[in-house]
Amino acid sequence: MTQSRNDGRNATPRDAIDEQKVQIRRSCGYIVAREASDLMSKSPLNRGPAMKKIAERLIDSRSVLFGIAFFECVEDWLFDHGQNTSAEAVRRYLNSPKFLTLFVPGGATTSSPAPRTSARHASPNTMMLFD
Repeated sequence: MTQSRNDGRNATPRDAIDEQKVQIRRSCGYIVAREASDLMSKSPLNRGPAMKKIAERLIDSRSVLFGIAFFECVEDWLFDHGQNTSAEAVRRYLNSPKFLTLFVPGGATTSSPAPRTSARHASPNTMMLFD
């Protein structure tokens, strides 16, 4: 079942990701900036492992839509700050099978993954993800 939007169109996964991006920018833009700054300071060979660590922190209590939206916010931040090479690395990571397998039960390398909740029902305290 698809949800109807205000303009009469059916909501799409892209709409859901865009809504998550708005929420992320409103509630934790400083976390996006911190993670993006950290990525841009890494050498190209160390960006992949750094992105994996960010994604592993995200899967503890967030949905895959939140993960995609968060990394798209990081990508946008990097482009806005002229870090095109780093932003392109984030896009490649988002498009890689490695990213989505982190959100599949048993796909992550964490010892005991927490139960997944939708971003709508997740705790608003996003700082827990990055401690």
